[in-house]
Amino acid sequence: MGRKKKIKSTFHERFPAEHGNLKAGDKVVYKRMSDGTVSVGIIKYFYVNSENPSATIIDLILGNFQTAFVSDIGLEITDKKKKALDAKVSFKPNRSSK
Repeated sequence: MGRKKKIKSTFHERFPAEHGNLKAGDKVVYKRMSDGTVSVGIIKYFYVNSENPSATIIDLILGNFQTAFVSDIGLEITDKKKKALDAKVSFKPNRSSK
């Protein structure tokens, strides 16, 4: 019986965990690509292509994955708007200790 040939994964090469000054796990304010609404979320990973790098983000208001351009992440918003966004947060990631 022959051995299976291992397939080299390109997941980490195509989808890095860092881009510029942003990294996976950062909580950020961003503009959703799907509807253009300002939201808050946690970066999961990046997709870096030659034209417009983007990121996959867990949206804390909707509780699902969203995509955003890197240029639309880290928006400057007022304290009043930030408090309003934090009040809307419905999804709280499980931070249990192992």
